[in-house]
Amino acid sequence: MNAGLEDVIAGESGICYIDGEKGVLAYRGYNIHELAGNSTFEETCHLLWFGRLPKPAELDDTTKKLKSARAVPQQVIDFMKTLPKKALPMEV
Repeated sequence: MNAGLEDVIAGESGICYIDGEKGVLAYRGYNIHELAGNSTFEETCHLLWFGRLPKPAELDDTTKKLKSARAVPQQVIDFMKTLPKKALPMEV
């Protein structure tokens, strides 16, 4: 029996690689620090979804799709306004 998740493999993935002992976190073979310093959010989304960084036209398409999905419905905004201002995220 293991306490917590130490030595427990939750699942293998071609998307993410983690080596906690070596301090490695990689998405699709790219070190997370390289992505954070050199890629946009949209480029990283494309990488995660399609397995490679986008070409310029693909980046434009991915950016448009992401922008079209960003609008928050008015009913969600109205509901959020009814929540206590000091509520913690997990309480909400």
